[in-house]
Parts: sequence; structure tokens; C-alpha cells
Amino acid sequence: MRRPLIFTLVGLTALGTAGLALGHGFDTGLKTAAVSASFAAAPAADNSSKTCTGGDGTYVISKGDWSGAATSTNARLSGTIRIHGELGVNQTTGLGWLTGRVRIDGGSNGSTDAAGDLRAAIVNGKLTGFVSGTVHDEGAVFGSLVATVGTAGLTDGQLGGGTVTPTAVLIDRGRCTVAAAPKPVIAAKGTVSAASASSLTLQKSDGAAQICAVGSDLAATVLKLKTGDSASITCGLVDGSYRLLRIESRVLTPKPVLSGRGSVTAVSATSLTLKSDSGETLTCVVGSDFTAAAAKLVVGDRVALTCASVDGGYRIVRLQALSAPVRPVVSVEGRVSAISATALTVDSGRSTQSCVVGSDLTASVATVSVGQKVKATCGFVDGSYRLLSLRLDR
Repeated sequence: MRRPLIFTLVGLTALGTAGLALGHGFDTGLKTAAVSASFAAAPAADNSSKTCTGGDGTYVISKGDWSGAATSTNARLSGTIRIHGELGVNQTTGLGWLTGRVRIDGGSNGSTDAAGDLRAAIVNGKLTGFVSGTVHDEGAVFGSLVATVGTAGLTDGQLGGGTVTPTAVLIDRGRCTVAAAPKPVIAAKGTVSAASASSLTLQKSDGAAQICAVGSDLAATVLKLKTGDSASITCGLVDGSYRLLRIESRVLTPKPVLSGRGSVTAVSATSLTLKSDSGETLTCVVGSDFTAAAAKLVVGDRVALTCASVDGGYRIVRLQALSAPVRPVVSVEGRVSAISATALTVDSGRSTQSCVVGSDLTASVATVSVGQKVKATCGFVDGSYRLLSLRLDR
């Protein structure tokens, strides 16, 4: 069970002296006097500050010093005022606190004239607190302290003066989570989902998108890319957003020959696309010498493919169908890459599986869309896999 920390702050109307023993260097008799001081205290440049999330909103918590000038008709309350402590404000509710130590240094030798503990509550930018401390000649000082809290620190401050509003703030001790700082440099691999002279979006293998701004130095390079191209990028954090520093793609620097083994994801009389066992996508032109071989393939077939760079694209120079043992039942989990009333294709990230959809599951398949995560179970019937069950991953 968490123990609440309570600050109860009220205006000082009377001071009981029963049981109070004060030493003094020059015994002229016990005396009291009503005093006041005006002040302003700005935050030090090296104060630490953090923004974190609590159970009721976002907090800004600062630790360090706030200092300025205090003026009073009483010399012991005039001079440089310094508050050392912790100031926290809930940015949602406007409630907060200031706890620490306050001192006033006066005179040419910089001696401490008054010092004490400060406990204060903050409500909508107004601070109300109480100081309990001593003065240099072994006397004591007790008084209310009010001020306005803002980016300039404490302004319109009054010790023993101003308007004191009875205020109480209850603080439950607990965790305040600080958001992780963004990485200064990130690297990502994936496929291009959007490209322009000012921005590049890369779809990573985990489904997340990485967006990086494009500067004039790389604009022409990025415009050579099209949706679906594989790329590797490095981006740096500049002015709060990621900016493209480097990009690599075989579209930009094509290799003379590419080879791969994997599953066919698209095939026509002029083009064949393979998703390799390593997860890369390779699309090659089908020439007249491979038209007949490509016509025998369907999506999901496993092949070995070699393509050569010709006229800015890749052209098939070797195509071999790979036989695989037929399993009576296959299960695959992944995202739907193609769908119709009669067929469903699921991409697991390493391979694809296409299954015929019978009339018994047509209604179920109609509720699924491309990109949705599913688990499909298919059985080998009459030379092809037929969908037996389909479960949506919600």
C-alpha cells in the first residue's frame, strides 16, 4: 500500500511560543516582530529537468537552484535569495509541489542571514507554502511564502506577505515513467511503400513503417525508386525528425547476376516474381526462351532462379522447378497476400501458401482482407491444396 505524502499549507495567523527555546548571542530579552520580504528567483542554467508520465498525466520535475534578489525593511531578509530543492508540476491538472531549503545571504561578506526549510503546494501556477528556519543571530523565522510559478521561475514572491490561499495537495508516491530518448541514428531494411523528392517510407519486415525526410543531396536518388523495391537505409535525428543519410538498393546499384531459391508469388508470360527463402523479393523479365517454362508455374511453386542485369532490369537466364514432397496437411500463419472467392494466399514471411477455397468457406474468406494476419490449414486434394479452416488473428 502506497503511503500518501500530504502538504497542508495555510496562512500564518498566530505563533505559539510554549515550549520554544531560542538561544541568542546578545540577551536583550525575547522579542517578536512581523516581517515580510519581496523576491523573485530564476532557475539556474544547470538545473536538471525531466518529463515523465504518472498515473494522472504528464509531469515536469526540476531539481536544482532558483535564485534572485529579496528586499525587506528588515536587513536580515534582504539580499540574495536562493532556493535549493525539487519543483514538480502536473501539466494536466496544474497541481504540484516545491520542497527544499531557502536561504537569504546579505552583507558585503556574503554571510547567511536567514535559512530554513520550505514546503509548498502549487495550484494552477500559484505557489503557497511555509518557511521554518533560523536567522544568523540565533533567532528564528516562521512565515508563509507565496509566488507565481512559470518558465521564469518564481515571480511576484512574498515571504510573510501577499495573498495566502488555504491549499492542500496530496501526492501518492509512485513511478513516473520517462519516455525513452529517440536514437540519434537508425538503420532499417525493407520495401519502399512511398517515395518522393522530400520523403521516403520503408515498410520493414515486422510490419512497421520507417519514414525519413529526404534532403536535396539524395532527392534524385530516391526518385529512382518505386513502390515494392527493396532498400536499406540509414537515417539521423535532425531537428526532431529523422533525415535520410544513406540508401542502398540493387535498383540503384544493380548486381550483374542475382540468384535465389524460394516460392513464386506472381507469374505471367512476361514476368516472374520470387520470394526467396531469406525473405527477399526478386522480379525478373521472362524472355521468349523461358515462356513455356513459366507457363507451367503457379503461385506457391518452388523454383531456383538466376537472372542477369539487362537494359536496367533483370532477365531470367536459368529457371528450375524444385520438387517438394507433398504433405497431406499444411498449416501456415502470416498475412494474406492475395484473396478471391476461389483462392487464398498467405505469406508467412519466409514462404507463401496458396489454397483453393471451397463453397463451405467462401463466406468466411469474404470477411478477410489483404494484409490481415490469419492461420490457415489446407489439405492436399486432387492435386492441389484446399482450405480446411481459417482463423483470424485479431
